[in-house]
Amino acid sequence: MHMLNNEYRLLRRLGRGGMGEVWEAARIKENHVVVPCAIKLLHLDFTETTRERQLFFDEARIATQLDHSRIVKVIDIGTDKGGRPFLVMERVDGIDLRSFLKEAEKEEQVPLDIEITTFIVGEVLAALDYAHERTVGGADAGIIHSDVTPGNIMISSSGEVKLTDFGIARFAATAGPMARAIGTPRYMSPEQLSGDPKRETDIYGLGVVLHEMLDGKRFLDGCTPDQFRERVLHGPPPPLSRADVPGWLDALRRRMIATDHRDRPRASEARAVLIEHCPRYLAAGERLKTSYARLIGRRRSGVTQLLQASDDVHVHGLPAQVGPDPADSSPANRSSHAGASGSAVPDPHREITEPDPPRRPTSEPPTGLAVSPTHGSDHHDRIEATEILPAQSSLRVHIDRAEQHELSETGEDSVSTPLADANTRTGADHSHDSLTWSFWLAFVGGATALILLIAVLVLLVQLLAADKSVMPAVDRPTLDVIEAPPSGATDTAQPTQLPAKAAGQPTCHVAHR
Repeated sequence: MHMLNNEYRLLRRLGRGGMGEVWEAARIKENHVVVPCAIKLLHLDFTETTRERQLFFDEARIATQLDHSRIVKVIDIGTDKGGRPFLVMERVDGIDLRSFLKEAEKEEQVPLDIEITTFIVGEVLAALDYAHERTVGGADAGIIHSDVTPGNIMISSSGEVKLTDFGIARFAATAGPMARAIGTPRYMSPEQLSGDPKRETDIYGLGVVLHEMLDGKRFLDGCTPDQFRERVLHGPPPPLSRADVPGWLDALRRRMIATDHRDRPRASEARAVLIEHCPRYLAAGERLKTSYARLIGRRRSGVTQLLQASDDVHVHGLPAQVGPDPADSSPANRSSHAGASGSAVPDPHREITEPDPPRRPTSEPPTGLAVSPTHGSDHHDRIEATEILPAQSSLRVHIDRAEQHELSETGEDSVSTPLADANTRTGADHSHDSLTWSFWLAFVGGATALILLIAVLVLLVQLLAADKSVMPAVDRPTLDVIEAPPSGATDTAQPTQLPAKAAGQPTCHVAHR
């Protein structure tokens, strides 16, 4: 147990991501009122890193403005006693869609039922409609999520669907071309691959999710990196291998993953199509709840544990750890913590990652493929997460953790990929190059100062040389040769104008000046 401050206490670490770790936590209020929550902490490695701290607070700044039933709510931000920033989120009793699909696959229930699929997509569209169309004081305040993937869609035990993780979100009004393509590669739209995400980028990502739920396998699975990029940028959309998909739903899928963003529907339009053709839309939510209970287990609020923890607060303080050990919370071991009822221990947030399972033998990744380090995924999944990017130096995936954003437990990383065209750099991306600019500014400033110093020294030397050339001569006697005045002159003390030299005898006089 770790006490963040006088109000928040960490109970159990649930997993780690690329930039942070997520804990099951409790907010202990007055009179020992216990409020369950989930807390996301920035990694200690990034605590003193300006860029990562800024990204973390940018996520908080955007997420705290969103208040919608289909979006995981960020309810507080702060720093612990050591200055480590954290986000406090509502606790969702559920798992992410990727994990849900894996459990359904084990029970041979993939692809999912058409009605359940349309309900999940429709609920995410409601969240996107809210995020895209926000206004503040009549001004556009819409937000582009930029990372709509199965790992960022939560399925709760009560049949709710929630969108989470706004770690790389941007305000639509100020969004523009970037020097880097940021996102989860398999779900990135053509314009996002080119570094220019738009509202329709989220529609494309959700269209890929829809395709995978309908088809039961990964989008464009089996393509090489070059083939994948060519297919995404130039189309056409891949067909479905499933035969029972209604024509209107397949048409909507094709529109959502259209190559040109102008051909994609808005979130509200797409949701209206789903509801129009699904008279049992609301009933599908109840069916999802039933499926969750059958695949994952009954709902588990966690309040019982927290109440026990609350009982110990004023007597002994919170126990060192509440609930099962994090290392034992993997899907393979969940049943051992379920108790007599057999309920599963759910993951309260998308970023939660499970400890690495035993890795099966795999071949080495093909040459040119960038493999991003992940937590809670095997080697094969890590390769698939990034193999869809071109194996070219100009579009090489940065695997440095400082270049990555949140990771899902499947190894589908949100990555930052440099673009070939650096001329699209804008002010919004200068933060990525601040260190380089600072270096060059310091170099130019130092060189200029050195040149000025040399110029001053040269000027001083020239002035000293000039002073020596005009220095007055030392006062000394001189000799003047004059002719003697004519005979009979009475005033010998005053010099007079002498006549022209006569034939007489010249005389030498010495005069002192």
